[in-house]
Amino acid sequence: MNVSIIIPNYNGESILKKNLPKVLESAENYSGGLAEILISDDGSVDNSVKIIKEFIDKNKNSNVKISLLQSSSNMGFSSNVNRGSDAAKYEILVLLNTDVSPHRNFLMPLVQNFEDGNVFAVGIGLPDEFRFT
Repeated sequence: MNVSIIIPNYNGESILKKNLPKVLESAENYSGGLAEILISDDGSVDNSVKIIKEFIDKNKNSNVKISLLQSSSNMGFSSNVNRGSDAAKYEILVLLNTDVSPHRNFLMPLVQNFEDGNVFAVGIGLPDEFRFT
């Protein structure tokens, strides 16, 4: 199954630098189909957009397409996520906040659940030692 990873961002400059490489590594490592990364920026006033554009340029030869969706003003989290969802090409949507640094193999165990036609959504809980603060 193909996956669209949607990352809503607002002023996440420092955490984008840290976590985007891990998201890309996970997407490149996904063997269950195609993957894309959509970073939906909600009118950030920090250097987020610059960081995202540099990341896209640096990784333009990846087998994973990375796209930036921009808003000129802050519309709020749900509108930002919806923008990413509307632009997604693939049937499985994976929503990751900017503060998530995923394990390189996290996609397969999630996506496999959708082989059951009765499954609508899947989430994961993390052990305390992996929780973000």
